[in-house]
Amino acid sequence: MPYQLPPQLQKIIDDRLPQLRSQLRTQWGFVWQYLEPLWREFGPQLTLAVGQLRTALQRKPTVGDGPRVGAVFRHILLVGLNKSELLLQGETTPVWNDNWVEMLDDSMKKNLALIFFAPRALDGQPVPPLPFLFGEEDGAVTAATASGLLNGVALLDFCRLPPAPPNTVNILVAADCLFHWDSKDNYVLPVNSNSWNRDVEQVLRGYPRTTRAQVFTQWDSSLLPQNERITTFGLRDLPLAPQVWLNQPTVQEKYGNHMIGAGLLVATLIAVGLWWQSHQLAGVTNQLDMVQQQIPRGGQFSDLERAVAEQERMFARRPLFALAVKDANRAVMQSGLKLEAMELKVPDANVAPESFVLTLTMPNEAYNGWLQQEPAARNFILNSALVHAVRKPPSTTGFKLEGLIMLGPWLREYNRLKPQLPSAMAPTLELSPTRVTSPTAVGEAGA
Repeated sequence: MPYQLPPQLQKIIDDRLPQLRSQLRTQWGFVWQYLEPLWREFGPQLTLAVGQLRTALQRKPTVGDGPRVGAVFRHILLVGLNKSELLLQGETTPVWNDNWVEMLDDSMKKNLALIFFAPRALDGQPVPPLPFLFGEEDGAVTAATASGLLNGVALLDFCRLPPAPPNTVNILVAADCLFHWDSKDNYVLPVNSNSWNRDVEQVLRGYPRTTRAQVFTQWDSSLLPQNERITTFGLRDLPLAPQVWLNQPTVQEKYGNHMIGAGLLVATLIAVGLWWQSHQLAGVTNQLDMVQQQIPRGGQFSDLERAVAEQERMFARRPLFALAVKDANRAVMQSGLKLEAMELKVPDANVAPESFVLTLTMPNEAYNGWLQQEPAARNFILNSALVHAVRKPPSTTGFKLEGLIMLGPWLREYNRLKPQLPSAMAPTLELSPTRVTSPTAVGEAGA
């Protein structure tokens, strides 16, 4: 049963499809106006090149499924018995050298495949690659030095290749080796550039006439005899089996930098998104401010709003006034201060107070000199929980003390504990200056 779009979506498409077709025809007319001269000039050549490429691809022989060395690595280095052969990216002619270590360059190590043919031990198992490549008898080259020279180079031991399919023999000719493997095992033979074609024929004589040979080499293949059994390929078409890659990197090593780059990209996109979102919010805030400014407000409304806000701030500090009176009363009684008058007031009665000012007046004959006044002041502030600091103002009428009560910290603490207090304990004193003129009145005010 064919899939059907929802009716609403189908209706939208049907309504807009003619308009889209008309717009596409119009746009295509403008584009074709510029492309038509180019197509008339290069169209026939392009059609001929595509046909030739299609024919070449159809005729090109295949070597089976699986990845190829040339598709994974840019450069290929084959280490033989006494010589080495280097095939650089984009080149068809290899470079020969007797010492392959001198060919290694830091710029090509990460993209170089080092192919060698390690012999086997007496038990038939392949030997470790580093002692074979650098020579076990060479004591100057240690394992650490070898690892440093091969840093990033992919080691491919072709003696670990899986067997070839039945009725097939694969032959690799490079450096000074003729390496071939069949459905049973693999073999390494010495070879030279003058007689390698005869060596290939000699290898083929050991197999039945129905066996097909696939020869991988960059050498001049015209030296090989014209035989339907033989198909030649380049070194980049060498099969790459997973078991031959000895130091294949893990997923973390291979894609670690990619993940870091992707993470940085995602973090950058998130930062850009947050920045864009903040600008959008700032724009909305500015619009709200503009709307608020456009609201018509008369003078009476603004004055009333300010008066209400001022009263709210006044009432918010109202409970602390009674607490300050109780605290001063308790501190006077516990310190044994001989009090004549006590006054608690706000600095400005028309502004919401941030502090209270407490004034204590003592009789002239009660405290004589600094030695008696200083301990009395110290005892009072130690017994008070709200008084922040005290000072002795200059006075000619007797001994006076002024205490400063900061409301900020105590207001926050009171608001935190207020839900836990019974409603009957809520203070009801007015937020106005209070003057006590006798110890008896102090006791009544603090009761």
